Amino acid sequence: MSEENQQENQQENQQENQQENQQENQQENMNMNISETKDLPTKDELTKVDSSNQQTIDISKNVTTNLGLLVNIKKIIDVCVARGAFKSEEFSQLGYVIDALNLVIKENVE
Repeated sequence: MSEENQQENQQENQQENQQENQQENQQENMNMNISETKDLPTKDELTKVDSSNQQTIDISKNVTTNLGLLVNIKKIIDVCVARGAFKSEEFSQLGYVIDALNLVIKENVE
């Protein structure tokens, strides 16, 4: 058998294997059932606010934290923005938070 024929056979075998794997994956996806919804909260339950559990937080209180934590929070926000996780009307508030994070990070890196 020539080298070209061997390569063609290998390519055909690879294509057949890929097709078989795709068919198996499609069958797996089609056979999946989600039946564990009985314990999940409803949409109404998720939107209810329990006023007995609310606490007042002093947001002007100074705290000490690790700079790496702030850098990681900024990275997470960047990923969320890139993936479109925020609505356009939320960008001004988000910008304020990002500016504050950038300022703290810049002041402590330089």
